[in-house]
Amino acid sequence: MSLMKYCSLINTVSGVRTFSRCAIYRTTYNVLDEKEILDFNDNLENYLEKRNYKDPEVYKKINIGFAVPAKVRKDTTERIAHLKKLQNDANIKKLSAKNELKIPLEDVTREWEKHSFMQHTHAIANHYNIFDDLFGLAYFYPVLPIDISFSMDGDKVYPVYRGNVLTPTQTSSKPRIAFTASPDSLWTLKMVGLDGHLDNPDSQYIHWMVTNIPGNQVDKGNELCSYLQPFPLRGLGYQRYAFILYKQTSPIKLDPIKGVSLKERTFNTESFYRVHQDNLTPAGLSFFQSSWDPSVTTLFHNVFDRTEPVFEYDFPPAHHPKPEWFPLGKPFNLYLDRYRDPKQIAKEYLVAKFKATNPFKPPPPRLQYPNLVPFDKNKPSWLNLKERSDRAGWGRIKEFLD
Repeated sequence: MSLMKYCSLINTVSGVRTFSRCAIYRTTYNVLDEKEILDFNDNLENYLEKRNYKDPEVYKKINIGFAVPAKVRKDTTERIAHLKKLQNDANIKKLSAKNELKIPLEDVTREWEKHSFMQHTHAIANHYNIFDDLFGLAYFYPVLPIDISFSMDGDKVYPVYRGNVLTPTQTSSKPRIAFTASPDSLWTLKMVGLDGHLDNPDSQYIHWMVTNIPGNQVDKGNELCSYLQPFPLRGLGYQRYAFILYKQTSPIKLDPIKGVSLKERTFNTESFYRVHQDNLTPAGLSFFQSSWDPSVTTLFHNVFDRTEPVFEYDFPPAHHPKPEWFPLGKPFNLYLDRYRDPKQIAKEYLVAKFKATNPFKPPPPRLQYPNLVPFDKNKPSWLNLKERSDRAGWGRIKEFLD
């Protein structure tokens, strides 16, 4: 096809006139489809919105929780009037300017739980995609605050809020649960891991479940499965763990989960709720994030009795130009290392480290001023440069230093 035919074709297709002449020379089009031409005036946000669009009639979400009480205009008017009164208080302004104003955090928390807790918790849970991954096209508003905290070494307490980060070591023991409920009510509490299922991405792992809790006495409920600490897999980053509190209308009877194997702990929250939706209504939600630490390896070896899975990113091989016979002006060893297997280089560093290590003696102290120690003048320059980098802990040796 000649260049004039290209020009006539371009002039007939809407939105292609913005292509420059040089682009025509560089590219050859076999088939030019108008659907494949992007609108360069559109931004990425609008493009993703169009691409991920879902019909609201088909993908309509349903509230499976308790109804959210409507805000009373009188309460809003009173809060605005109270806020203006505080802003115009000369004494409060004076203390604030001197950085001496003390705020009663307990009163603030109580006021927040009374007026904004449900909306804020629902919004942050949506941000972390909690409802979609647990219930599919269903959601609920957490109407009941849950106070959840892990204790470690007796005096350290690690609370669970709404997406805060806790380590598997900090959450290795059963948490303390507190919430407000009438003594004659029944509740179900469960903890699930939303991410990192090894066999089915649509399932979760159940870490803890207690049913038929009388009032707020969790220790008197029926523990269907014992507590299992989080085990975020190595290489997958932060993973989510959620506590869900259900209100029961009557006692529920379920088969206990006695084992701790990954197969026995496989769980699907959506399927569980579909079976028991007439008896359970979600009322409370708290969740945290966690990433790998060495306690996960211990758990896989001692409890699961299996090899720990490790996920690594498979980087594409680095592109290097064709080797030169005489690479002038380039460090000899670094230039050759470009074309070697990185695992072989790491092995050489480890072998050298183990040769210089005595298991019965502490390692020698590092030089305080490494560049003051003279170098062997008979050695080639590239070898002296390598020794200088090793002394200072620069380059690849940094990964193998204690």
